Amino acid sequence: MKKITFACLITFSMISCNKETCTDNIQNQDEVQTDCGGSCEPCGITYSPTGAGYDNILFGEDTLNLNQAEYGFKAEVPMGSQLTIKLSQVSGGVWYYGLGTEGAWTISTFSAGEQVFEAEGGSSLNEMPLDFSSMTGTFVVWYYENGTETVDRTKVVIVS
Repeated sequence: MKKITFACLITFSMISCNKETCTDNIQNQDEVQTDCGGSCEPCGITYSPTGAGYDNILFGEDTLNLNQAEYGFKAEVPMGSQLTIKLSQVSGGVWYYGLGTEGAWTISTFSAGEQVFEAEGGSSLNEMPLDFSSMTGTFVVWYYENGTETVDRTKVVIVS
């Protein structure tokens, strides 16, 4: 639901009204960033190419071919936004990441070749290293941004 407020200034010759909206290119109302967050649509999530000593598998659009090494997740998830990442194993040996929390990520149990990682907004950089040193195979990364139940995008990761 979008909140609209009006500020009017009455002078001798005219009445001037400015309404705050979610499309006015100004960070006002209760917005987290310009025209997003708060009562506006959630802010977008950004992915950087690297994390603290590792490459970020969430960055970019293409299929990734990785060697067995350190990689990870890194996403900037603004306040009021949410990111869910699902790793689905297509082929390879049995793999899962630990259950619980890692940094700002909540990690589900491993079930039927899939594991879910969730990051709530508010922590400017949600980072989590992933150790691929003992695994090989093909995985699909499913991105669900801002609470959507439909997939926003996918990426294939091949570890050799």
